[in-house]
Amino acid sequence: MNIQRDLKAIVPDETRMRSGEQYLDSICDGRNIFIHGKKYDSALRNPELNKTANLRAQIYDALKDPGRVKKGAIFDAEAGAWVSRLHTPPLRKEDWYDKLEILEDVFLDVRHLPSRVGDETIPAVWSMMDGLPFIRDRNPSFANNIERHMQNILWNDPYHVSGNADPKGNRSSNPEDREADLLLRVVKETDAGLIVRGAKYETGAAYANQAFVKPTVANWGGQELSPYAVGFLWNRFNDANVKIVCRDAYSRHDAADRPLSARADEVESMVIFDDALVPWEDVFFYNDTKLANFVRGSLHRYSMFMFMTRLYALGKLYAGVAFLNCDQNSGTKIPQVREKLAELISYKEMAHAFIVGAIETGSVSPAGYWMPNQPMMYSGRYLLCENLHKIIHITRELCGGQPPLTAGHETFFMEEVRDISRKYYSLSDGWDHERRHKLISLTNDLLNSEYSNYRLNFYMFAHSPPFAQKNAIFNSHDFASCSQLARVLADI
Repeated sequence: MNIQRDLKAIVPDETRMRSGEQYLDSICDGRNIFIHGKKYDSALRNPELNKTANLRAQIYDALKDPGRVKKGAIFDAEAGAWVSRLHTPPLRKEDWYDKLEILEDVFLDVRHLPSRVGDETIPAVWSMMDGLPFIRDRNPSFANNIERHMQNILWNDPYHVSGNADPKGNRSSNPEDREADLLLRVVKETDAGLIVRGAKYETGAAYANQAFVKPTVANWGGQELSPYAVGFLWNRFNDANVKIVCRDAYSRHDAADRPLSARADEVESMVIFDDALVPWEDVFFYNDTKLANFVRGSLHRYSMFMFMTRLYALGKLYAGVAFLNCDQNSGTKIPQVREKLAELISYKEMAHAFIVGAIETGSVSPAGYWMPNQPMMYSGRYLLCENLHKIIHITRELCGGQPPLTAGHETFFMEEVRDISRKYYSLSDGWDHERRHKLISLTNDLLNSEYSNYRLNFYMFAHSPPFAQKNAIFNSHDFASCSQLARVLADI
């Protein structure tokens, strides 16, 4: 793929980047969506899913507009068109810095911190590109499928998500020993493709274009072959044999009281495949536990970067909210408050340090990509997730007990209450009762809402549970230099 990195003005006739309207049209396809006790044939017909789909549409439009996102597009000479820079694999260090800058611009443009909008799931395909020689040796047709879908992502700009987690059942047993349809499996091979049955949890399935579906099983019990060892690209969410069962959305609030979550909630769904056909051209691996383990082991090689950019942005937001809450009443002059704010700043800077350090000490991957330093990325991911709850609690402490005790905007601004609100909440000309209520609303959404609790749980498990993250740190680290230092000092 011949990517030209000189930035020019985007010419509409020479772009393969979607508009928001094109994306929204693409998901009106007659799906079986279940949410809030009702069935819908389109995410746009449900008010909460519609919010999130429209947020993704805003991102599509923002990436196409250099006035909104400066580096959102890059020219692909092979395609003869502009493509999304978030979708292009990183061929040099600067590409990672560009992606970080793009995401920061996007967050500001859409006034939200979305976690699952495609850029963080497409890197799993880059990881498979690194493994193409191994995959081709196992099955050449699977390697060809991966290459073709890599090009499809770049040239057709789909909203791409991931299907990893599943209803686990008894984790101590092999997949074959669990209830038959609990984990996704192949039940039949046909000339047209594989017939699959089972369930997967996917964020965004109700409003995405495609998903990379794969197993989470880490221990196959020494098996070489297994119908559960299957990975594929799923792009037919409107299949009659597929049901999308969504969790309740946390966005059913007024934006005046919940400025983040009311705008959009990235809803997870349990996607049930009931004898659904996966065409052979969409299969990435099948009936090969070694190949499944290989893909699983390298899955987060690049997506960790996108994951950590969100934690970096969250660190900024918590520090900013805490600072404003303290500064409005001159609390920032108090040494003990500054000490707590310093902890929030340190978390944010730790995130930035891991990101920059991993880029600068990275290396060229087998596919020719610039791969961030893996032990550093794994360590950063774990430490940021491990300390997130502490950062949230420090922010709560700094913001005080008034936000969760304050009335919602409908009550706060009632005619009979407005003067009371003005009297007890106005601090200065710069911080009158109206501005303070806006800050309190954001503070509550970040710290005291359903959405805030969900987000903490999400970051704990989104990239695998803590024990698996620590195992990844161990497996990726070369202990040679550590051991050498210990041996020299011990004289052994």
